[in-house]
Amino acid sequence: MRGVALLISRRERKAGTMHVTDEMIDSEILPAAKFFAGLPPATSFVGDLEPFRDELVQYMQNLADAGIDSQWKVYPGCIHMFDSVAPDATVTKQAMEFLMDRFDYARKHFFAEQK
Repeated sequence: MRGVALLISRRERKAGTMHVTDEMIDSEILPAAKFFAGLPPATSFVGDLEPFRDELVQYMQNLADAGIDSQWKVYPGCIHMFDSVAPDATVTKQAMEFLMDRFDYARKHFFAEQK
């Protein structure tokens, strides 16, 4: 149940399309820091028009709440896969710069030297 419940959005529950109650989520899932503990750092970005924006933001916040180094950005006016649809757009360049900056940070702070 827990794995399934994690994938059900609040919109679906409010719309009544899934038979999962807030109480089930709150009592079984939200104390879920233990599920996120020990995961690696995470970086993501999403457009505010993305259908799964809320789920991405909640996931990233759950990681942060569990002490995981996680950073994300929400780009106003952007749709799902905006970076692929408009690769030359200014907002895509900003998103790629954010992603590459975070990758560079991860490379410097989280990678083990290979022998």
